[in-house]
Amino acid sequence: MSKRKLSVPRGRTAASLSDTEKQALKDTLQERKKQILWAKDPQAGRQAVETLISAMPEADQKLAQAFHQLVLSIAPTLLPRPWYGMPAYANSAGQVVCFFQPAHKFKTRYATIGFTDKAYLDQDSLWPVSFAVIDLGEKEIEHIARLLRNVMERKS
Repeated sequence: MSKRKLSVPRGRTAASLSDTEKQALKDTLQERKKQILWAKDPQAGRQAVETLISAMPEADQKLAQAFHQLVLSIAPTLLPRPWYGMPAYANSAGQVVCFFQPAHKFKTRYATIGFTDKAYLDQDSLWPVSFAVIDLGEKEIEHIARLLRNVMERKS
């Protein structure tokens, strides 16, 4: 069997990381150091998430704030905490259940609201767990609220 050669963009080596990737690694290491504090003091996790949100560009900030308030109102037992430099919400076991990925973080056209496998949103053999978001109107808020209620019913 022949070895397949990996394609690497010009000007980069296979071992190099982009500035965004390097920052994500730094954020993750910082978060891991603080996880014990957030487990003991949920208010510290909430403050860290609110700090992340306040540092976002206006469009992302508006969406993240709306999602944050929605999670706090529908799923008050989920604990806010940063996750890979993004606002996230964990269950009592410290497992992230849902998160907000701002568009600016990976230079995408839209933000993303996502649910991890710990949300247990399973439906048959196929179900969505990530949603592109450019606006959170009444219809979108109700859809996300319904998913959060499902998360709470299943006690993820």
